[in-house]
Amino acid sequence: MRSEFEKGGGVPCLLAVHQNASGKAREIGLAWARGIGGARSGVIETTFKDECETDLFGEQAVLCGGLSAFYQGRIRNIDRGGLSAEMAYFECVHEVKLHRRFDLPGRAGLHAVLHLQHR
Repeated sequence: MRSEFEKGGGVPCLLAVHQNASGKAREIGLAWARGIGGARSGVIETTFKDECETDLFGEQAVLCGGLSAFYQGRIRNIDRGGLSAEMAYFECVHEVKLHRRFDLPGRAGLHAVLHLQHR
């Protein structure tokens, strides 16, 4: 988060107000998002329930499921090609880091990448 802030960017923030005794909870949350640079990338209003469910989906389906299956499949294919396990690992991790085009341009970028891969 710090490196993004120093580059003039920010990590997107989620904002959920469950209780609002002061009547200013939303404004205070937005001020915090601006203060840490998150508002530079966007603030999405949500609920605690929705954030928990999407977080669990992201961790369980994407990180522990999808990304793990991707790594396993790629490493198997690279291994079959005769490369070392170290090279297979490096290639997979490096490729995922390079594919920031999935998150930089948003949905339109993801659609474009998927469209190009299916040609």
